Amino acid sequence: MSAGAPPEMSAGCGAMQPDESPADAPASALPAVRAALAGVIARGLAKDPADRYPSAEAFVSALVIAYFLAHCVV
Repeated sequence: MSAGAPPEMSAGCGAMQPDESPADAPASALPAVRAALAGVIARGLAKDPADRYPSAEAFVSALVIAYFLAHCVV
């Protein structure tokens, strides 16, 4: 949902299976999402769990850092 739409599921063998296609970039659905935030969200949506953040705490930390980098003028 953070990309502007719920995850899509594809039907296969009569059961719902995860869609194996790459996730759309968050900025394509929500143009106001800045590049730094889009990168954090994209990593959080990675298909391969090994490519995602190791914990919710790491994900939130990355979001906070990206938010401040995107919104603070130094």
